[in-house]
Amino acid sequence: MISKGISAQNIADAQREPVVQSPTGEFIENNGFKFVICPKCKTKYKVDTDENGKPHITGLPDVDITEPGTQIYCLKCGTKFTIPEV
Repeated sequence: MISKGISAQNIADAQREPVVQSPTGEFIENNGFKFVICPKCKTKYKVDTDENGKPHITGLPDVDITEPGTQIYCLKCGTKFTIPEV
């Protein structure tokens, strides 16, 4: 009988899949404020930096911990993109 459940081999195969890089938002500075722009719909998000110097958007958590950097979903178009280091 063949089992159709999750096996250790399926888990190992999933862990070896390469990580797909999200597009990177465009960084701009205006009157001393830092913004990142969604690469698809051009919505602007104000960028803050935490005590370690890591960029983040207040109220939007990092949505992909497997990918380097901070990724967010655009609230307008739903595109996942990376916040560039500022």
